[in-house]
Amino acid sequence: MAKTHNIQKVLSIRKEEQAAVYLLLSQTVFLGIFLALFDISTTSLFINAFGESMISKAFLVSGVIGFAMSALYYRAQNSWKFSKLIVYNLLFISVITLLLRLSFYFTDSNILIFVAFIIMGPLNLLGIVGFWGMAGRLFTLRQGKRLFSLIDAGQTFGMILISFLIPILLNLLSNNKDLLFISAASILVALIIQFAIVKRFDLNKDDESEDADGNKRQKLKLADIYGNKYLRSMSSYVILSMLAAFYMFYIFLPTTKNLYPGENEYTVFLGMFTGTLMIFTFLIKTLAYDKITKNYGIKVNLLLPPFLLGIFVILAMLTGIFFGATPGASSYVLFFLFVALGRLFSVSLKNAIEIPSQKILYQSLDGSIRHKVQVALDGMVNEIATISAGILLFVMGLFEFFTIIHYAVFLVIIAVVWIFTALHVHKEYKNSLGAVLKGDEQIEGFKALSSNYQGFDPDIELSRNLKRMRINQNLSHIRHEKFFIDLFANGQFENIEEITKLIDEFSIFAAIEPMKKFAARVSNEIHKKIVVATLENLENTIKENGEEKAVRKLVSSPYPAERALAAKIIGYTQNKTLSHLIITLLRDYDPQVKISAIYAAAQMNDRSSRNILIDLLQDDQYNTACYDALKIYGRDVMEQLDQLFYKSGLPISIQLQIVSLYAFIGKPAIKYLVNKLEYSTQRVVHAAIKSLLIIGYNPKVESEKQKVLQLLTDEISNFAWNLNISTQISKKAHGTNIIEAFMSERKYILERIYNILMLVYNRQSVEQVRKNLDTGTSESVSYGLELMDLFVDEEIKSVLFIAFEDISDNEKVRRFQDHFPLPKLENIELLNDIINRDINYISRFTKACALETLSQFPDSSVSDTSIAQLFNKDLMLKQEALLLISKDSETKYKEIFSRVDYQERALLEELLNQSKHYSLYTLVSLAQENEIFGDLNYNELTTLIENGKMINMAQSESIDLSNNELDLVILLAGELKLNTADSIDNRFEAPKVLDAHHFVQNNDKVYVAIQPATILLLPYKKVLQFTNDFQQQEIVLSRII
Repeated sequence: MAKTHNIQKVLSIRKEEQAAVYLLLSQTVFLGIFLALFDISTTSLFINAFGESMISKAFLVSGVIGFAMSALYYRAQNSWKFSKLIVYNLLFISVITLLLRLSFYFTDSNILIFVAFIIMGPLNLLGIVGFWGMAGRLFTLRQGKRLFSLIDAGQTFGMILISFLIPILLNLLSNNKDLLFISAASILVALIIQFAIVKRFDLNKDDESEDADGNKRQKLKLADIYGNKYLRSMSSYVILSMLAAFYMFYIFLPTTKNLYPGENEYTVFLGMFTGTLMIFTFLIKTLAYDKITKNYGIKVNLLLPPFLLGIFVILAMLTGIFFGATPGASSYVLFFLFVALGRLFSVSLKNAIEIPSQKILYQSLDGSIRHKVQVALDGMVNEIATISAGILLFVMGLFEFFTIIHYAVFLVIIAVVWIFTALHVHKEYKNSLGAVLKGDEQIEGFKALSSNYQGFDPDIELSRNLKRMRINQNLSHIRHEKFFIDLFANGQFENIEEITKLIDEFSIFAAIEPMKKFAARVSNEIHKKIVVATLENLENTIKENGEEKAVRKLVSSPYPAERALAAKIIGYTQNKTLSHLIITLLRDYDPQVKISAIYAAAQMNDRSSRNILIDLLQDDQYNTACYDALKIYGRDVMEQLDQLFYKSGLPISIQLQIVSLYAFIGKPAIKYLVNKLEYSTQRVVHAAIKSLLIIGYNPKVESEKQKVLQLLTDEISNFAWNLNISTQISKKAHGTNIIEAFMSERKYILERIYNILMLVYNRQSVEQVRKNLDTGTSESVSYGLELMDLFVDEEIKSVLFIAFEDISDNEKVRRFQDHFPLPKLENIELLNDIINRDINYISRFTKACALETLSQFPDSSVSDTSIAQLFNKDLMLKQEALLLISKDSETKYKEIFSRVDYQERALLEELLNQSKHYSLYTLVSLAQENEIFGDLNYNELTTLIENGKMINMAQSESIDLSNNELDLVILLAGELKLNTADSIDNRFEAPKVLDAHHFVQNNDKVYVAIQPATILLLPYKKVLQFTNDFQQQEIVLSRII
């Protein structure tokens, strides 16, 4: 069992893929046996019966039949379910193969041998096309990247095995016609395996009317191919390739037959040659293709087959001219050797280099026609080439003076034309890549500012929308108002009475105009009456309290609700004569009054209030309100925000908010953001890059561009370091936590690399590159790098491309070592290197992982590196260092711990006294497994958890969460029971994240009855404060709802 698991690991086969992989692998082995035996036996029979005289006619007829079968298969594919088609396809091949062999019992006519030879190509085509069509349905592109080479190796193995067994089989069989029995038996076994695959897997799930990107597939005719320059050049390349292959085959057969005249002798030779050819194909594909593609590009791939073929044919031709090309010539063996090598490299390079390179060429085609073009070129165009080869060879055969040397001369001409066609294909390919990039227009920023505030969502039910509203009520005045505005704009009729009641209760004056429009168009009189009544209430409130005297009276009221109403009226009416009252309200002791005044100041764009709002931004209680309000102020507060940014001791969360505010301000804030690119804290730099992207900034000045490219180099260096460490850590020695942490880090490093690329270059071009690189197939990665090569600066290519190449991590590290110092480290030295890493280039969570992993090494003594973390300002690292040191000798622990500040010592000892150590690291590990936090990086999540509140509850103890400001409740240990006024009884067991909607039941007073449990209260406000990406904020909010 362990051996099987190790084999699967080595072959990169996942548990859920095992059945499909093993079935396909078995089937492809038998398909390889069928293809090799059918090819060898029919070729041997044909050349023994007819010699070279009928080859041209056979090619011609075979091409016509192949063309017809391709067309029929294409039609059947559009008409039948694929599961039915693939079974009938193999059944047809099996019956034809078996009938051919049985027919020899009734007649020895050479016509039967001719039929067997001409049907060989079409049957091979049907078998291969059907098999890979099925493989494409069973696996995704990413799975295919890992598994297709393994599955393809099954066919190669089958062909090599049976080819080298030919001599033994001929000794056991009465004649070489009986090889067709084994061939038929092999395809029958493949058919039986096919029944098992059809029964076990759904092969009909892919809609062939759409491509992989969901685009409607367009109908494609041969005329369309020849009407497009790029497709025309590709089809010309394919035709010349096929012509060269047939001419080479035509020269090869009589040449080799002359040296091996015996019937069985020639069959044995073909078997040995086919086996050797397949070994060469496997070696070139495995060892050479990737290196040639990566080092020299697709141009060399296209040129290599015709160039090498031309070299060997010229050598054979010169040998034949000067020394003779007949069996009696003294140097015939040399002539034979060059011909054999020409055939060997012709076939092996076609399979190993030419066909994979064609797949890269297809990538630049529009997704709606890509599949059709591939089918047309691989099927019908190939068969047209076969017919053309047959006609040309037939015409040349009419001239009796034509010798094998003349055919070789003609083949050299074909090779030369093929080389020029390859150059033309590459030129058109480059033009196609350029067209893809030119078609991509630069986007000016992301969505408009207003669209980033999620209000009413018409795609979800009203109950969930009301939960969104209640959350927004506590978080953002702008979001809260926008909910009601969107609701009436979307014509929401459900629960209209409850909705208007809330508008009246919260005095949402901004909803007046949308409500008027709603009332004007609504046909339901009851709904209209309810809305009109609410409108009257709101308008009467403004009418009665809108005058300066009335507002002053509200401002002086002893009731906070009336003072808050005064702020709302001032903000809605925007009466400049009342603006001086805002300062009074901003100094109010009541938080709700002050928050209402903050929004009123923003709506009035009150200059005298700006500095107060800037100061209040630093207060957790008013942070989100000020953050929203300053967005409305916009460019008028840029200078004050920049001064605040550089204030000594300012928390990084506020700095990140300031950088985010610049994104809302837009282009006027670019100079402030560009200055932040040189800031010492990388989190600020990354946030500045995101904000510049939102604005649509692109560096025009060379100095600014070089500044950004240096950031790119730094990120690639960080990626290389991460990769180097990742290749040296193992699950067995270091555990899964640190491996997953490094994978997560690498994901965010790549994200930052893409962001920097989008900042410097055309954004849509980078997105196009990313789409192909993320697809992950060898062809898509090569295509993505080809695209990138068109616009990336030369000085950055050498390091940038390594990060994305389709090579192993170890090979990437080896190449990165030419640019960055990447040493090999032992276990403890490796972990210390992680701990000592500059915090700008690694998350503190990953450092904590290293400290936690270090504690698992029994022979590791507490190092100075670990001790230093106990005096780190970071709480997470301090806690993990404490837990590590506490496991060492008690004397050493007490001596070190005595040096810690007294107040901090008490908090740290509390951690050690817990029955289970709920360190910040443990809490983050638990939280990051929940989907709510899936889009937050470790730094954001750590800061969020750090600002939570942990509560230990005794059995039967209860807690009132009705005023918890919609906290997220993370149940860390034990079990809790939720009791509500409507008798809902919910029980929850740890570990579990309970989101806000468990605690929002209209106006019910909610109690949580706790059995021995530990919970962490996490205010959602902190998500807004510590997650400055509004898209991530909305994702988290949507998941909570």
